[in-house]
Amino acid sequence: DKNKEYNYVGIRAKAIVPAYNNPVSEDEFAFEYTINNIIEDTFNYILMISPADNNCTSPIMWEIPKNQYDKIISNNTIAKIKKQNILFLK
Repeated sequence: DKNKEYNYVGIRAKAIVPAYNNPVSEDEFAFEYTINNIIEDTFNYILMISPADNNCTSPIMWEIPKNQYDKIISNNTIAKIKKQNILFLK
């Protein structure tokens, strides 16, 4: 509901995907990001990212498989997420 005010957004770390140069569909939200921190896990890298043009006060966690890390980091600065995967919280 566009008339409601939300204080927080919940996003699953694995629901974020790289946008590359692919068009963004109507059911997706895309944003340019900067990487704040990279954490290596057993099978994944966890990127702590911040939207480049937003007043986001907390970083967003993005979990990517190790075998996709180099491709995502070297060729991408835009991420996207399906709108259905965004949880608006008060």
